[in-house]
Amino acid sequence: MKVTFSHEIKWYERLWWRVQRFFTDLKYLPKEVKYFWQRGRRGWSDRDSWNFDTYLARIISEALKWNASHRNSCPNEFFKCPAPYNEVKDSRDCDACKKEYDGECIACTEWENFLLYLSEEFRLYNDGDNPVETEIYKDREMKFVPCEDKSGCSQMVVVPEITEEERERLHASWKAKDDRFKKALQDFIKYFGSYWD
Repeated sequence: MKVTFSHEIKWYERLWWRVQRFFTDLKYLPKEVKYFWQRGRRGWSDRDSWNFDTYLARIISEALKWNASHRNSCPNEFFKCPAPYNEVKDSRDCDACKKEYDGECIACTEWENFLLYLSEEFRLYNDGDNPVETEIYKDREMKFVPCEDKSGCSQMVVVPEITEEERERLHASWKAKDDRFKKALQDFIKYFGSYWD
């Protein structure tokens, strides 16, 4: 999707924006130090709480992916052991559980795949990848045009406008993505006490 402004941007405007951005970043440097300190002290910063859902989704996604590659075991629920729990001291002693899969216990491999599935769903929550949205917007242009009622303000418009059929497809794809994430969230909650290595 192409983004355009109400006027053509001159080279000196681009240069000025970079200079302005540099000094803006310098202005916020003390706050960045503060946020760094807050993360170390309490695990999250004031800025993280502004979009807390995306912050948590990113942290959970990265941690689950790390756990999948560094796990040492898996929850008992993943073992399909026919014997009562108190009769088997270690799941590796149970013949039904000890089916080898490339030298690895099947239950542990299933757990690793489960962690990777959850990690990907939490990543997708943040990324906003939506093929339908990409397809609809790829040949459109986003323009910033001055507002009619206020001076100095601008609004973003899509050219050409989205049709009603495209709007319905977009809403259906967003709902499907939302439903998929809700299912992953239920799966995440189901094994909430089991996210150790």
